[in-house]
Amino acid sequence: MKIDNDSKVSLIDYLIRTKNTTGSEEASVKNRKEEKGITDRVELTRDAEFRRLKDIVKKAPSVREEKIATVKEAVEAKTYNIKGELVAKSLLKDHILETIL
Repeated sequence: MKIDNDSKVSLIDYLIRTKNTTGSEEASVKNRKEEKGITDRVELTRDAEFRRLKDIVKKAPSVREEKIATVKEAVEAKTYNIKGELVAKSLLKDHILETIL
């Protein structure tokens, strides 16, 4: 089974990139800004960013009624087609999110 990545930056990609950022990279960026004389800045810790993202996810509805209605209609009409690639992609995303968070 082949799963193609549509090259869009997703929440998963963002979380993985920010988790892999090292302190030396952050210090390097800070030093470059100081050399240029930049004084106005806002700094967020990784914990604050993760908390913000968790809040966004928690606010999202857990049940999408319109999606359920659409699927129910398709199942009743026997036109519902399950795509294995989409199921696999969803399972992988869930696993990665559980691992990271």
